[in-house]
Amino acid sequence: MNASVDWMSRRRQGDRYMFLSEGEVVRVPSGSRNVPIIPPWVEQVGKRMGELMQLGDNWDSYGGNAPGFLSLATMVNVLNAIMRPNTPAPSLVPSPSGHLQAEWHIDGIDLEIEVLGARQVIGSYSNPHLPLQSWDDRQFDLDFTDLVAAIRSLEPR
Repeated sequence: MNASVDWMSRRRQGDRYMFLSEGEVVRVPSGSRNVPIIPPWVEQVGKRMGELMQLGDNWDSYGGNAPGFLSLATMVNVLNAIMRPNTPAPSLVPSPSGHLQAEWHIDGIDLEIEVLGARQVIGSYSNPHLPLQSWDDRQFDLDFTDLVAAIRSLEPR
């Protein structure tokens, strides 16, 4: 991994991946064929997170608050919970209030997830192929079932 993602790395756990803090080590038995594979979106997200960590207050010249570490860490946890290896990387954008938003706009499908706090996540989803399954400003506590389904609709078929 490059320097922009040194603050995080990933390891495989079952069929899921987990972000690791800097300094944690994953030991893979020698001769093991179960070597962790890092999905392509991880480096893109890591690079962008590094850029967002460099923002200061007034980053937008209108008094915008810099994204807090809590928002960044929560976004990592949310993405870790819902993303799969072939999920397209989101665009990560800061909000003037210091929150962080992940966005996907692919083939007419729009998914936006905003982290408001450690346990406050809202999302909006619009899919022209499944209009009855669309939702706006929906609050997610720790049950991301519908976000996982929305993510799957973004993946290549």
